[in-house]
Amino acid sequence: GLGLAVLAAVLMSCSNSSGQLPEGLPGQSITGPDGVTRAFVWIPTSSGGLGATTSQSYQIWIENTRFASTVLVAEAYKTDGFRLSWTSEDLLEICYADARIYRFVSGVDFATEHSKESKTVEIVLRRVRSLDVCNGGA
Repeated sequence: GLGLAVLAAVLMSCSNSSGQLPEGLPGQSITGPDGVTRAFVWIPTSSGGLGATTSQSYQIWIENTRFASTVLVAEAYKTDGFRLSWTSEDLLEICYADARIYRFVSGVDFATEHSKESKTVEIVLRRVRSLDVCNGGA
């Protein structure tokens, strides 16, 4: 049922949060104003053997070098891509014209066990008619 699917998605996102990128190709990459947080699009090349009927999936990851952590924040298919932009130091906007987004987290907390230092990034989705309207252009 739906409960199991949701649980599976949560478990999968937890297992991916260690920063294990699947095989794939890099898309847009944009470093935040703090200089240590980077958001990037990743296009996995292995579609899990689902065949040509499924559309290419796209992933969006956030990496923080200070905390040595990379987290998967969004995954979608049936899309012509995304435009990422930092609207402030702690706010990432994911802009898209068309997509089936099946995984999305609205925030990421980076922290270390040994220090009280932490970093929170909030993530917002912005749907537009055309990718040309997104911040940051092509």
